[in-house]
Amino acid sequence: MIFRSNPSSGVPVYLQLIEQVKHAIDVGALRPGDQLPGIRRVAEDIVINPNTVAKAYRDLEHEGVIELRQGAGAFIAENGAANRVARVKAAQPAIQALLAHCDLALDDVALFEINEAQGAQVLACEQVLGLPRERLNVNGGSIALGHPLAATGVRLTLAVARELRRRGRRWGVASACVGGGQGMALLVENTEAD
Repeated sequence: MIFRSNPSSGVPVYLQLIEQVKHAIDVGALRPGDQLPGIRRVAEDIVINPNTVAKAYRDLEHEGVIELRQGAGAFIAENGAANRVARVKAAQPAIQALLAHCDLALDDVALFEINEAQGAQVLACEQVLGLPRERLNVNGGSIALGHPLAATGVRLTLAVARELRRRGRRWGVASACVGGGQGMALLVENTEAD
């Protein structure tokens, strides 16, 4: 795999590296067990600090996408591709289970705030659930507004609650995927709505 960096993109280089690995997995260019280039080689090839590459690899390992093997290097995890697909779709079953538990239909919900852990997250949920775009992340999602560490749920919940109040609508859903293919969904009710 050949990494590239685009310093003018405004995206930190370590995030560019992470996205390149994930994209290569998604398109089948990297498969489970494939070895990634070493940290020093990547740093020399694209002229960056080796710590930047190390951070990208650590984050990928934390997400379960790669395995770092002491003295051997970085390898695509056996379940790395499966974990990526499960994470992208994780919010969808959580939303369905929530609505079934609360005896509500998708049409009963005025607004959906779904975290964009990856850009494809919201698009996958929109497509699978058949959500109208005008009810989904109506003021921008996490890519535009931010994905605060340890506060994502608060940001999602407040965004949907405030917009429900502003529009005078009753029900909203805040949802996110969680590491390892888990998902969560929260029903928010505006008790002031008619």
